[in-house]
Amino acid sequence: MKLFSRRQKKKQLFSQEVAAVMQAFFDAGTWVERKRIVEAHSDLLLSDAADKLIANTIKAYSDDPRVVRRLKDYREVLTNCRCNGINAAFVDRFRLSEDASLTTTELDSILEALSTPAPLHNIPRQVEMCRAALKLVDETQQPEIWATLHAQLGNSLLQNPQGNQAENTEQAIHHCQQALEVFTREAVPEQWAMVQFQLGDAFVNNPLGDRFSNLQQAIQHYHQALEVFTRETYPESWVSVQRNLEAAYHKLLQIDATGKLITMLLKRYSDDPSAV
Repeated sequence: MKLFSRRQKKKQLFSQEVAAVMQAFFDAGTWVERKRIVEAHSDLLLSDAADKLIANTIKAYSDDPRVVRRLKDYREVLTNCRCNGINAAFVDRFRLSEDASLTTTELDSILEALSTPAPLHNIPRQVEMCRAALKLVDETQQPEIWATLHAQLGNSLLQNPQGNQAENTEQAIHHCQQALEVFTREAVPEQWAMVQFQLGDAFVNNPLGDRFSNLQQAIQHYHQALEVFTRETYPESWVSVQRNLEAAYHKLLQIDATGKLITMLLKRYSDDPSAV
Protein backbone atom coordinates (compact mmCIF):
# COMPACT_ATOMS: atom_id res chain seq x y z
CA MET A 1 0.00 0.00 0.00
CA LYS A 2 2.88 2.34 0.75
CA LEU A 3 4.40 1.54 -2.62
CA PHE A 4 1.13 2.41 -4.32
CA SER A 5 0.98 5.65 -2.36
CA ARG A 6 4.51 6.58 -3.41
CA ARG A 7 3.69 5.91 -7.03
CA GLN A 8 0.59 8.03 -6.78
CA LYS A 9 2.54 10.88 -5.22
CA LYS A 10 5.27 10.62 -7.86
CA LYS A 11 2.67 10.67 -10.62
CA GLN A 12 0.94 13.64 -9.05
CA LEU A 13 4.24 15.51 -8.71
CA PHE A 14 5.07 14.80 -12.36
CA SER A 15 1.64 16.12 -13.43
CA GLN A 16 2.21 19.27 -11.41
CA GLU A 17 5.60 19.79 -13.05
CA VAL A 18 4.09 19.27 -16.50
CA ALA A 19 1.34 21.78 -15.74
CA ALA A 20 3.83 24.38 -14.49
CA VAL A 21 6.12 24.07 -17.51
CA MET A 22 3.14 24.00 -19.86
CA GLN A 23 1.89 27.24 -18.36
CA ALA A 24 5.31 28.80 -18.91
CA PHE A 25 5.20 27.58 -22.52
CA PHE A 26 1.75 29.17 -23.00
CA ASP A 27 2.80 32.46 -21.40
CA ALA A 28 6.04 32.86 -23.36
CA GLY A 29 6.05 35.98 -25.49
CA THR A 30 7.90 34.63 -28.54
CA TRP A 31 8.44 31.37 -30.35
CA VAL A 32 12.15 31.63 -29.58
CA GLU A 33 11.37 31.67 -25.87
CA ARG A 34 8.97 28.75 -26.25
CA LYS A 35 11.66 26.81 -28.09
CA ARG A 36 14.09 27.37 -25.22
CA ILE A 37 11.47 26.10 -22.76
CA VAL A 38 10.91 22.96 -24.82
CA GLU A 39 14.66 22.32 -25.09
CA ALA A 40 15.05 22.72 -21.32
CA HIS A 41 12.02 20.59 -20.41
CA SER A 42 11.56 18.18 -23.30
CA ASP A 43 11.03 15.29 -20.88
CA LEU A 44 7.93 17.06 -19.58
CA LEU A 45 6.51 18.94 -22.58
CA LEU A 46 6.97 16.08 -25.05
CA SER A 47 5.38 13.49 -22.79
CA ASP A 48 2.00 11.79 -23.19
CA ALA A 49 0.91 13.56 -20.02
CA ALA A 50 1.57 16.96 -21.62
CA ASP A 51 -0.40 16.05 -24.72
CA LYS A 52 -3.29 14.83 -22.57
CA LEU A 53 -3.18 18.07 -20.57
CA ILE A 54 -3.48 20.19 -23.73
CA ALA A 55 -6.31 18.00 -25.03
CA ASN A 56 -8.22 18.44 -21.76
CA THR A 57 -7.56 22.19 -21.78
CA ILE A 58 -8.93 22.43 -25.33
CA LYS A 59 -12.10 20.71 -24.16
CA ALA A 60 -12.37 23.04 -21.19
CA TYR A 61 -12.23 26.11 -23.45
CA SER A 62 -14.43 24.69 -26.22
CA ASP A 63 -16.70 27.74 -25.99
CA ASP A 64 -13.86 30.13 -26.84
CA PRO A 65 -12.74 29.60 -30.50
CA ARG A 66 -9.81 32.01 -30.17
CA VAL A 67 -8.29 30.14 -27.23
CA VAL A 68 -8.97 26.75 -28.82
CA ARG A 69 -7.22 27.84 -32.02
CA ARG A 70 -4.16 28.94 -30.07
CA LEU A 71 -4.08 25.77 -27.97
CA LYS A 72 -4.35 23.59 -31.07
CA ASP A 73 -1.47 25.54 -32.57
CA TYR A 74 0.67 24.87 -29.49
CA ARG A 75 -0.29 21.20 -29.53
CA GLU A 76 0.69 20.91 -33.20
CA VAL A 77 4.13 22.38 -32.47
CA LEU A 78 4.76 19.97 -29.60
CA THR A 79 3.57 17.03 -31.69
CA ASN A 80 5.97 18.07 -34.46
CA CYS A 81 8.75 18.28 -31.88
CA ARG A 82 8.11 14.66 -30.99
CA CYS A 83 7.92 13.52 -34.62
CA ASN A 84 10.43 15.71 -36.46
CA GLY A 85 12.69 17.16 -33.79
CA ILE A 86 12.61 20.48 -31.95
CA ASN A 87 14.57 22.55 -34.49
CA ALA A 88 12.51 21.43 -37.46
CA ALA A 89 9.24 21.97 -35.58
CA PHE A 90 10.00 25.56 -34.67
CA VAL A 91 11.41 26.80 -37.99
CA ASP A 92 7.97 27.41 -39.47
CA ARG A 93 6.91 29.35 -36.37
CA PHE A 94 9.60 31.98 -36.56
CA ARG A 95 8.14 35.22 -37.79
CA LEU A 96 9.42 36.13 -41.25
CA SER A 97 8.69 39.31 -43.11
CA GLU A 98 10.41 41.45 -45.69
CA ASP A 99 11.22 44.18 -43.21
CA ALA A 100 11.86 42.10 -40.10
CA SER A 101 14.86 39.87 -39.65
CA LEU A 102 15.19 36.87 -37.38
CA THR A 103 17.48 36.73 -34.41
CA THR A 104 20.81 34.95 -34.44
CA THR A 105 19.25 32.21 -32.34
CA GLU A 106 16.56 31.64 -34.93
CA LEU A 107 19.08 31.55 -37.77
CA ASP A 108 21.18 29.04 -35.85
CA SER A 109 18.08 26.90 -35.38
CA ILE A 110 17.37 26.94 -39.12
CA LEU A 111 20.97 26.03 -39.96
CA GLU A 112 20.93 23.21 -37.41
CA ALA A 113 17.66 21.86 -38.80
CA LEU A 114 19.08 22.00 -42.34
CA SER A 115 22.11 19.96 -41.29
CA THR A 116 19.88 16.91 -40.79
CA PRO A 117 19.02 14.92 -43.96
CA ALA A 118 15.33 15.37 -44.75
CA PRO A 119 12.98 12.63 -45.94
CA LEU A 120 11.19 13.31 -49.22
CA HIS A 121 7.99 14.56 -47.57
CA ASN A 122 10.01 17.22 -45.69
CA ILE A 123 11.83 18.57 -48.75
CA PRO A 124 9.30 21.40 -49.36
CA ARG A 125 9.86 22.53 -45.76
CA GLN A 126 13.61 22.41 -46.35
CA VAL A 127 13.19 24.65 -49.40
CA GLU A 128 11.31 27.18 -47.25
CA MET A 129 13.97 27.03 -44.54
CA CYS A 130 16.76 27.70 -47.04
CA ARG A 131 14.91 30.68 -48.48
CA ALA A 132 14.18 32.01 -45.01
CA ALA A 133 17.81 31.70 -43.94
CA LEU A 134 19.09 33.39 -47.10
CA LYS A 135 17.12 36.50 -46.15
CA LEU A 136 19.22 36.72 -43.00
CA VAL A 137 22.68 36.11 -44.42
CA ASP A 138 24.87 38.77 -45.99
CA GLU A 139 27.07 37.41 -48.78
CA THR A 140 29.89 39.79 -47.93
CA GLN A 141 29.79 39.07 -44.18
CA GLN A 142 29.08 35.32 -44.25
CA PRO A 143 30.07 34.10 -47.72
CA GLU A 144 30.47 30.42 -46.85
CA ILE A 145 27.07 30.19 -45.14
CA TRP A 146 25.51 32.13 -48.02
CA ALA A 147 27.01 29.76 -50.60
CA THR A 148 26.13 26.66 -48.57
CA LEU A 149 22.50 27.78 -48.36
CA HIS A 150 22.35 28.40 -52.11
CA ALA A 151 23.85 24.98 -52.80
CA GLN A 152 21.48 23.28 -50.40
CA LEU A 153 18.49 25.16 -51.81
CA GLY A 154 19.50 24.07 -55.30
CA ASN A 155 19.77 20.45 -54.20
CA SER A 156 16.43 20.61 -52.36
CA LEU A 157 14.67 22.11 -55.36
CA LEU A 158 15.90 19.24 -57.53
CA GLN A 159 14.29 16.79 -55.09
CA ASN A 160 11.17 18.86 -54.39
CA PRO A 161 8.04 16.78 -55.08
CA GLN A 162 5.91 19.93 -55.05
CA GLY A 163 5.66 22.74 -57.58
CA ASN A 164 6.45 22.86 -61.26
CA GLN A 165 9.45 20.69 -62.24
CA ALA A 166 10.66 23.12 -64.89
CA GLU A 167 10.58 26.06 -62.47
CA ASN A 168 12.21 24.02 -59.71
CA THR A 169 15.01 22.92 -62.04
CA GLU A 170 15.57 26.41 -63.41
CA GLN A 171 15.79 27.82 -59.88
CA ALA A 172 18.07 24.98 -58.80
CA ILE A 173 20.52 25.83 -61.59
CA HIS A 174 20.44 29.49 -60.58
CA HIS A 175 21.15 28.76 -56.91
CA CYS A 176 23.97 26.33 -57.74
CA GLN A 177 25.56 28.96 -59.95
CA GLN A 178 25.23 31.46 -57.10
CA ALA A 179 27.05 29.04 -54.81
CA LEU A 180 29.92 28.77 -57.30
CA GLU A 181 30.55 32.49 -56.93
CA VAL A 182 32.02 31.62 -53.53
CA PHE A 183 32.89 27.94 -53.86
CA THR A 184 35.91 27.94 -56.17
CA ARG A 185 38.00 24.89 -57.00
CA GLU A 186 41.08 26.53 -55.53
CA ALA A 187 39.50 27.53 -52.22
CA VAL A 188 37.10 24.67 -51.45
CA PRO A 189 37.53 21.92 -54.06
CA GLU A 190 35.17 19.41 -52.41
CA GLN A 191 32.25 21.86 -52.20
CA TRP A 192 32.99 23.10 -55.72
CA ALA A 193 32.90 19.55 -57.07
CA MET A 194 29.67 18.74 -55.23
CA VAL A 195 27.94 21.76 -56.75
CA GLN A 196 29.26 20.75 -60.18
CA PHE A 197 27.71 17.33 -59.56
CA GLN A 198 24.40 18.97 -58.64
CA LEU A 199 24.49 21.09 -61.78
CA GLY A 200 25.07 17.96 -63.84
CA ASP A 201 21.94 16.41 -62.34
CA ALA A 202 20.01 19.64 -62.87
CA PHE A 203 20.83 19.84 -66.59
CA VAL A 204 20.09 16.14 -67.10
CA ASN A 205 16.60 16.68 -65.69
CA ASN A 206 16.02 20.12 -67.21
CA PRO A 207 12.81 20.00 -69.29
CA LEU A 208 13.46 23.46 -70.72
CA GLY A 209 15.60 24.32 -73.73
CA ASP A 210 17.32 22.01 -76.18
CA ARG A 211 17.64 18.48 -74.81
CA PHE A 212 20.95 17.74 -76.53
CA SER A 213 22.46 20.99 -75.30
CA ASN A 214 21.27 20.33 -71.73
CA LEU A 215 22.88 16.90 -71.76
CA GLN A 216 26.12 18.35 -73.11
CA GLN A 217 26.19 20.83 -70.23
CA ALA A 218 25.41 18.07 -67.75
CA ILE A 219 28.32 15.99 -69.05
CA GLN A 220 30.62 18.99 -68.80
CA HIS A 221 29.67 19.52 -65.15
CA TYR A 222 30.11 15.83 -64.34
CA HIS A 223 33.60 15.88 -65.86
CA GLN A 224 34.44 18.95 -63.77
CA ALA A 225 33.25 17.16 -60.64
CA LEU A 226 35.50 14.22 -61.52
CA GLU A 227 38.51 16.54 -61.56
CA VAL A 228 38.19 16.51 -57.76
CA PHE A 229 36.20 13.35 -57.08
CA THR A 230 38.81 10.85 -58.18
CA ARG A 231 38.63 7.11 -57.59
CA GLU A 232 41.50 7.31 -55.10
CA THR A 233 40.45 10.31 -53.00
CA TYR A 234 36.64 10.18 -53.09
CA PRO A 235 35.70 6.65 -54.18
CA GLU A 236 32.01 6.86 -53.25
CA SER A 237 31.48 10.25 -54.92
CA TRP A 238 33.50 9.07 -57.92
CA VAL A 239 31.17 6.09 -58.38
CA SER A 240 28.07 8.30 -58.10
CA VAL A 241 29.32 10.83 -60.64
CA GLN A 242 30.50 8.12 -63.03
CA ARG A 243 27.12 6.42 -62.87
CA ASN A 244 25.27 9.64 -63.69
CA LEU A 245 27.80 10.53 -66.38
CA GLU A 246 27.28 7.17 -68.06
CA ALA A 247 23.51 7.67 -67.92
CA ALA A 248 23.88 11.12 -69.50
CA TYR A 249 25.94 9.70 -72.38
CA HIS A 250 23.34 6.98 -72.85
CA LYS A 251 20.59 9.60 -73.10
CA LEU A 252 22.66 11.47 -75.68
CA LEU A 253 23.00 8.32 -77.77
CA GLN A 254 19.24 7.87 -77.73
CA ILE A 255 18.59 11.28 -79.27
CA ASP A 256 21.71 11.63 -81.41
CA ALA A 257 20.66 11.20 -85.03
CA THR A 258 23.30 13.37 -86.70
CA GLY A 259 26.56 12.23 -85.22
CA LYS A 260 26.80 15.20 -82.83
CA LEU A 261 27.87 12.93 -79.99
CA ILE A 262 30.73 11.40 -81.98
CA THR A 263 31.89 14.87 -82.98
CA MET A 264 31.75 16.04 -79.37
CA LEU A 265 33.68 13.02 -78.10
CA LEU A 266 36.36 13.39 -80.77
CA LYS A 267 36.80 17.05 -79.89
CA ARG A 268 37.05 16.24 -76.17
CA TYR A 269 39.60 13.50 -76.91
CA SER A 270 41.70 15.77 -79.10
CA ASP A 271 41.71 18.42 -76.35
CA ASP A 272 42.46 15.93 -73.56
CA PRO A 273 43.04 12.24 -74.38
CA SER A 274 42.48 11.27 -70.75
CA ALA A 275 39.02 12.86 -70.60
CA VAL A 276 37.14 10.11 -72.47
